[in-house]
Amino acid sequence: MSHQQMLKIYFVCKKILLLLYEKQKSYPTFANLDKIAEYFNATPTQLFGTSKEIELEKSVLESNEYSDKVSEILKAVKYIEDFLETDGQYLEDLLYLTRGNQLYTEDGDELYIDPTSQKRTLHNQYEPGFIVARDKSPLELLIENKELFDK
Repeated sequence: MSHQQMLKIYFVCKKILLLLYEKQKSYPTFANLDKIAEYFNATPTQLFGTSKEIELEKSVLESNEYSDKVSEILKAVKYIEDFLETDGQYLEDLLYLTRGNQLYTEDGDELYIDPTSQKRTLHNQYEPGFIVARDKSPLELLIENKELFDK
């Protein structure tokens, strides 16, 4: 028997198997199910499962995705906590030096500034895009008065 004849018999057998699968007269082995699923880049459940089984598998996969995301978030939180425990004072010092005290009205209401405005007018009503109004920071005051230190 030639190779060509053997290939022909092989493909005829495969075709018969597929017809039997379609008519539910025969079922593929688990090994073949895995091969078919791999070929179509799907899971066996996605190919041959009921709609409920498919939905269940989807929800499990999605929950795994969320678990991975939660794990990443928890790692980030741990990193931030570790940073604050060891080097947090540097952050506080930096914020102190670069941010002035927040400004309030006489009644204690917060004041805001429109950062796009050249006038830097104070507002007592927040609007989207406004930022909290602040005094000059210690660093700004030092820079403005540097000539006092040059003497």
